Amino acid sequence: MAILDRRTIKRHNQAVTQWLVQWRGSSPDDATWEFAFDLQKRFPGFDIAAQPWGQGSTEGGSFDTHN
Repeated sequence: MAILDRRTIKRHNQAVTQWLVQWRGSSPDDATWEFAFDLQKRFPGFDIAAQPWGQGSTEGGSFDTHN
């Protein structure tokens, strides 16, 4: 997966972060907004700091979500 963008929204009266996720094998047009907290729990080894914001991932920058 690659993180294409991020945004902050209000959820239950609190500011929360969402990431625009391009899932492995899909096009950027099919990217979905996901809650950052949920993705961090689901993929604890994912390094958000390594993501090139707004550019998708490079060959080595994607994360294997099949584990």
